[in-house]
Parts: sequence; structure tokens; C-alpha cells
Amino acid sequence: MISNFSSRVLQRLRHWANWRCKEPVVVFESDDWGLERKACAELLQPYGEPSEWAYEQTESEDDLEKLYNLLENHKDEDGRHPCFTANFVTANPDFEKIRQGGFTEYYDISINDQDKKLRSKWLEGMERMVFHPQFHARSHFWTAAWLRDLRENVPGARHLFYRTCCGGLSLLKQEEWRYHSEYIFWKTAEQMQERQLHDWLERGLAFFQDCFGYPSLSTIAPNYVFTPVTVQAWSDHGIKFIQGAGYRIVRGRNGEKRVISHVLGERLPGNLLSMVRNVKFDPRPQRRQHGFRNTFTWIKKLLPHHIPIMIDTHRINYVGAWKEKAFEELNSLLHALKPYHPRFLTTTELGQAILNHGTYTEIQSGKTRQLTPIDTPFQKTLRGYFQILERSHANIGPSKLR
Repeated sequence: MISNFSSRVLQRLRHWANWRCKEPVVVFESDDWGLERKACAELLQPYGEPSEWAYEQTESEDDLEKLYNLLENHKDEDGRHPCFTANFVTANPDFEKIRQGGFTEYYDISINDQDKKLRSKWLEGMERMVFHPQFHARSHFWTAAWLRDLRENVPGARHLFYRTCCGGLSLLKQEEWRYHSEYIFWKTAEQMQERQLHDWLERGLAFFQDCFGYPSLSTIAPNYVFTPVTVQAWSDHGIKFIQGAGYRIVRGRNGEKRVISHVLGERLPGNLLSMVRNVKFDPRPQRRQHGFRNTFTWIKKLLPHHIPIMIDTHRINYVGAWKEKAFEELNSLLHALKPYHPRFLTTTELGQAILNHGTYTEIQSGKTRQLTPIDTPFQKTLRGYFQILERSHANIGPSKLR
């Protein structure tokens, strides 16, 4: 009973610690763009039940055009369209080089050097002010584990590889954690050496800048899995904002999952700012609880508290078999928001506003704009408390488990 009471109190304190502003801000954060995928459920069926991710496809020019058109049909009070903060995987496996090397070394190809027409369409979305790329990952999975499966000829691994099924056995429902994650191999808590991590990040971020022409200021770890070492490396390479950091998953001492919570505006190691997704919008058949109705219900609960609405959504909804329904649901959500007079921002704009007492620079126009913070000394003190709590949690991270 005491434990449950304490948990409720802590939850309430986290709620009050969030940074707030007078204006009803709405941010869409969307992951997995650029990741090479094709529907491969049939290939997977001999080895088990395919997960929903086995039906995902790489975005097409047509998919993007439909998304852009939909977003352009809506405007906020300032005449701005909703703009997806689109988090990109910046490289994909070079299957031919990996095969030639006998599965001993990982090779990849930058998204800048793959489909030039698709790259042009991403850049077009930026020009139309509805698509703002940021850095998600370089590979999205632990490449060494994938290569090991290929070398050991684990049933199904090479069959899927030769069909260029990116993700391989991890696209099975019972194997979704097989290659988790980019910054740590969950099964053993293995991490990259510090120099290797910096080289890996430097190249992945360079791929991003080569493609889009500017450095990424924010990131979100694949599957929300990262460590204090990762955070410091992000900071060293110019990242300022961590998306989706309302919670992160760490590996406990016995391999169990442990969840660490954060609040909007909290400072993490390396002085990075925690940006918290507080609403899920994944309107596909497997996630009915994340469709329009439930999403809008959560938004209406948050709006009176003046907490920026940060919407967690994924590319998979807007490509492939389920996209038409997803576009309908997104259109319904944007229509439903209109009476609340939202201000549509990107992650980096809101991050700037939190750091600069409400002031930010519009990514499209370069104009200086202002939000009206509602940030009391009590809220700041609470965030300081959670920052101290975060440091104490650092000692349970995977880097301490070897």
C-alpha cells in the first residue's frame, strides 16, 4: 500500500515538473524514415509468426506526396502547417559487400547515395515546410548480432539476407528483441568501445548532414534504449535535445527490463534537454488503442495543463497496407485540434524555446518567435530533483553489468 501511494505521489510530481507554456503547442515526432524495408511476411512464415514490422515498407514518393498534401490542408493561428519532425535512419546495409566479406564485417550505404528521387522528395517536404528531418540512427539494430547469425547460418538468417530482408529474424513476433539495439546488445549488455561509438556516430551524423545540408540537433535512440555513455557521445557530437525521453529502457542486473522516467525540460548527462512524448498516435490495426479517438482523448486531458503536446508516431502507419486508414485518422486528428488554436512546432523549435525562456527561431523563415513559459520555481526545483535521481540511476545502466 505504501509502495503504491509513493508511486502515485512520484507520478504526480513528474506531471507537475514538466515545462509548460501558455500557448497550445503541438509537435509531431515520427520515427524510422529512410530505413530500408519491404513487406516480407511470407518469407518469414516458415520460421515463426511475422510481427507487424514484417509488413512495413520503405516510403515511396507517392506516400510522401500524400502526407505532404494532407499536412498542407491544415494551418495553425500563424498560418503554419503541421510539420513532421521526421527521424531518419541514415544508412542501410550494403548486402553485396557484406556477402563478399563472408559476413565478418558490416558495410552500409548512406541514404544520400541510394534513391536520388526519394531524397529529392524528402528535400521537397522541407521546402513545403511540412517535413523536418532529424537523426534517429545509423542502423537501428546491433549489427554484430546480425552478422553472427549469418556466419553461424542460423535457420532463416541467410535466406532472409539473400532476399535483402532488412531486419531479418528480428521481424518475427517472438524475436523482436533479437538485435536490440543500436547502442547496446540487450542479451549480453555488450556496448561499443568509446572510440568505436564516436566513430560510428560521427559517420552516421555525417550521412545526415550530407543528405539534408544541416546538422541534426536532436535524436531518439532506436527502441528507446541508450546509456549515459551514449548520451555523452551525443552531446560531444552536437546533439542538444533527446526526443522521446519520457522513459528509457535499461537492462537490469539480471537482464530484465527497467524503465527510467523523465520530464519535459529535465537536463540529462552532457547537459542535453529531455523532450517528452506524451501522446501516441499509431493508427494501424495492431495498435487500435493508439488511433484517433484515444489520441485525441489524451490531448484534451493535457491541454488544460498547458503542457506541449508531443505526438509519437511512426512511418509504418503511412506506408504499405494500412496507410489509407492512417491518413484518414491523421486528417481527423488535425481537424479536431483546430478549435483549440494549436501552434505547430518542430522538436528543435520547442527545444530552443525551453532553453531560451520561450524564444525560438522558426526553421522555415528564420524569424524570432516567442512562447509564454509557465515555469515556476517549484517546477524547476522538481526537475532538479529528477536530474539528481537520473544520476543515481546511471549506475544500473548496461555499462556496469559486465
